[in-house]
Amino acid sequence: MEFDYNALTLLRENTILDPVSQFRVLRERKLASDYQRIINKVERCDIAADFSKANQLEAELRFEIWKNKVREYWAKYYSRTYELDEIALDLLYQQEKKKGKTM
Repeated sequence: MEFDYNALTLLRENTILDPVSQFRVLRERKLASDYQRIINKVERCDIAADFSKANQLEAELRFEIWKNKVREYWAKYYSRTYELDEIALDLLYQQEKKKGKTM
């Protein structure tokens, strides 16, 4: 599943990565920075680092954590009619609506 930055922001607000997952994301970010530095040096340009792979990995890891958080709710109310991914994503976006109401 492809995640947009808004979904990643919501996942960051509602989940905590374990140390191994955090390390995997940081390693992917470092690879992107290293790649950017090499390209800029070789091509004599100044492009920004592309963190899309790191962001996608982080979103996938955080979404798995989020699905585990909502699995019990899904099993109780929606397991016969909807997939866990659908309900988890819907509940995630509901968090944004709740946040908007409190501000």
